[in-house]
Amino acid sequence: MVDKKQQKGGSRPAKASKSGGGTSAAFDTWLERKLHEMFDSVTAEPIPDDLLKVIAELDKHVEKK
Repeated sequence: MVDKKQQKGGSRPAKASKSGGGTSAAFDTWLERKLHEMFDSVTAEPIPDDLLKVIAELDKHVEKK
């Protein structure tokens, strides 16, 4: 049986460097690619009118202060 993560994500990412505490460039590239695969379609969706109204109301309150 194939693990869903392996099936969806392909190869596993490089692990973070233990000595430096940072991540490797290969991991950064992998992470960026996977995040784009997961969320690009969401960011292309239109913002609902109700949410735009809430944001407009918040802007009014911030401008008054």
